[in-house]
Amino acid sequence: MNNVTIINGQKKYYHPLFLPNRIVFKLKLKNNVQVDLPVLQYNGTFVKVNNKLVKYTQSSRGTVLINLKKGNNIVEVGYRPWKLYYLTLFISAIAWIGLLCEYIKMHNKTLGNG
Repeated sequence: MNNVTIINGQKKYYHPLFLPNRIVFKLKLKNNVQVDLPVLQYNGTFVKVNNKLVKYTQSSRGTVLINLKKGNNIVEVGYRPWKLYYLTLFISAIAWIGLLCEYIKMHNKTLGNG
């Protein structure tokens, strides 16, 4: 994909803004167009145009495909992680805290403090 945005079949290069779990494109368009953004579509993907949630489709290359109106458009493509992601993150944090506590206990025993 290499940052290639396809607008009505024509390849264009834009430099998006990369933020946590989202990518933002600023597009100035002369006509209403179909835009194939260089962002892969996954379950949990969402698209906002000018801060409004919009529907999108998946292009033949597996990327986000949207219709945009002429003028200035700020397009945000983001990803909402599944709830299971947060659960596994919590379990991982608890495990690391447990390991740290065990390390401190073992370290204190070797120094004769425990």
